[in-house]
Amino acid sequence: MQKKPDQQRGFTLVEMLVVLGVFGIVIVAAMGSLLGIIKNSRKTHTNLVFDRAGKRVLQVLDHKLLAASDIVDSSEDSICPTSSPFHLNDLKIKSPVAGDVTITIDSGIMKLGGKKLIDNYGDQVTISNTQLTCYSGSSGKKSVIYSFTLSLGSNSKSFDSSVLLRNSN
Repeated sequence: MQKKPDQQRGFTLVEMLVVLGVFGIVIVAAMGSLLGIIKNSRKTHTNLVFDRAGKRVLQVLDHKLLAASDIVDSSEDSICPTSSPFHLNDLKIKSPVAGDVTITIDSGIMKLGGKKLIDNYGDQVTISNTQLTCYSGSSGKKSVIYSFTLSLGSNSKSFDSSVLLRNSN
């Protein structure tokens, strides 16, 4: 059987519009999923940065406080026991074992003995709402409760810890 010369091969306009419509729906659905994945990835990254930086601060401060005999303010007066929380800025941790070290906070950057405590993440992570409260127990040993908040952009996370000063009397 021979084909007639006036018959054309190809797709009709309706068929093309249906295919384009289906293709558009698939693209929109894929973009929505992709944007959700990107958003969750950013949240996961931010939480990872908070966890690493927060654990670093907790680890270093706990280590320094464990070896401490006292905590003094900038005028070398002991702050233990405290009647109200102190800000962690310009406090000195006195330690006969590890040596004295000063905590400073400048523009949201915490420094311990002049060295940045969370320098792995650049100046993106800042520290705020720092508080330290010192108690003297019945045995004469001093214990410290401290807290701080880390911020990265519009996100923030709070951390806290308590430590017994081993070398206090």
